[in-house]
Amino acid sequence: MWFYVLVLTLACFDSVRSCTEEMLKNNPESTCNECPAGFHIEKGNSKCIKCIAGKEFTAIQNYDVACKRCKACDERASQMVVKSCEPKNDTECGCMKCYYPKKSRNGLQCFKCQTKDCSKYTECCSSCTITTTQRLPTLTPNPSITPVHYPLLTIGYVFVVVLVTILLFAGLLVLTKGGWMGHGCCETPEKDLQLPTRDTSANGIPMTTFSHSAAKTEYHTLVTPLLPAREPRIPRQETQEERWPAKVLYAIIKEVPLRRWKEFLRLLSVPDRHLERVDLEPGLGSMERQYQMLRLWSQGPAAGLEDVYSALLYMDLASCAHQLQDSLEQL
Repeated sequence: MWFYVLVLTLACFDSVRSCTEEMLKNNPESTCNECPAGFHIEKGNSKCIKCIAGKEFTAIQNYDVACKRCKACDERASQMVVKSCEPKNDTECGCMKCYYPKKSRNGLQCFKCQTKDCSKYTECCSSCTITTTQRLPTLTPNPSITPVHYPLLTIGYVFVVVLVTILLFAGLLVLTKGGWMGHGCCETPEKDLQLPTRDTSANGIPMTTFSHSAAKTEYHTLVTPLLPAREPRIPRQETQEERWPAKVLYAIIKEVPLRRWKEFLRLLSVPDRHLERVDLEPGLGSMERQYQMLRLWSQGPAAGLEDVYSALLYMDLASCAHQLQDSLEQL
């Protein structure tokens, strides 16, 4: 009885036996329920078939009907083959030179070595310091090598930026305000003027103004050699608008320096309240404000070109007076 039990037990153990690589080497036709690493069970049979080298593998004892396919290293991700695929093990991938490995959920990832990584990853120091000394310095810098600085280049950049900024600002100022100094180029060094004052009966406020009698005498004595026998051809009609057309007023504006404009108007006896009223009008540019101020003066019954020339001479702007007469003759 015990003999039959022993025989049946041995038969059961024999039916589930696992083959070893040595057994298969001695008898490739052995019947196996489990195959060793590097083999798989043939489908529909109990024989162990060896995996194709370089293409397939099984790493452990198994009863699979097929070997696993070998993985390929991704060169585009800076990976390289460290150990080729064999029947017992898969391909082992590593990182190329100057890259260090990091394992993640997606598998092996390679990152380019930087100076700060050398203390953490020995791969960087061992593989990169020789091949890429220019990109990745060693952990112990050479004291004989000093960093190169280019102070002149930096100063040059700063100078160019400042110069461009100044030119842009100057151009904007010329477009909006007609320049720093004014419209014309005929101004001579300004002298300190102490004009006589007179009381205006209109408002009872003493106002600095221009003495027309003295100025006209000076005009006749000075303008004769300057403006010989020439009179500006200004149309003389009955209405003020026809007597002083816009082009004549703009010609006068052009010849008076901008920074001395209000001095010029005060010599023409334009009240300050009129100037302030024009200054407070919104939406007017610099040239338009000058035109409105001069137009207020031209509407007076005593307005004449002699007053303009006398004011320019009093302001030491004789060349401006000469240019104004030339401009008016060309209108």
